[in-house]
Amino acid sequence: MIDFKVHINGYEELEKFFKEEPGRIKNRIGEGLGEIGKIMVKTASDFAPYDTGLLSRSIEFKVGKNRDNQFVTVYVPMDSEAGKYAYRMNESNYTVRHMRPGAGRLFMDRALAKETPKVVSVIDAQLEKTVKGW
Repeated sequence: MIDFKVHINGYEELEKFFKEEPGRIKNRIGEGLGEIGKIMVKTASDFAPYDTGLLSRSIEFKVGKNRDNQFVTVYVPMDSEAGKYAYRMNESNYTVRHMRPGAGRLFMDRALAKETPKVVSVIDAQLEKTVKGW
């Protein structure tokens, strides 16, 4: 599976700081991670090699949590039709008939590199909304 995760470091400290509102914080972080997922899916789809569009349409995201963190994962399901070749398309210099400008190798990595400033601003905006009015 090709994926990447965005972890919120210091989540426990943030939750302790706002102890009286931990549910509100978790909800805001979850909203922000969902926003980040949508941004990343769009950009990764734009950078994905394009022939029939199956790979671009197959990129998904999900927001999850474990014991310590909430996170967003952007991925191509390996059990999908595009999953059969997504890894090869991301990792090699594979070419297709209709290569869009900017599309090609390392489309997931390049999407994250391009959108890092947006990711940070989404997190900042959600934290700002959480503390607004306190």
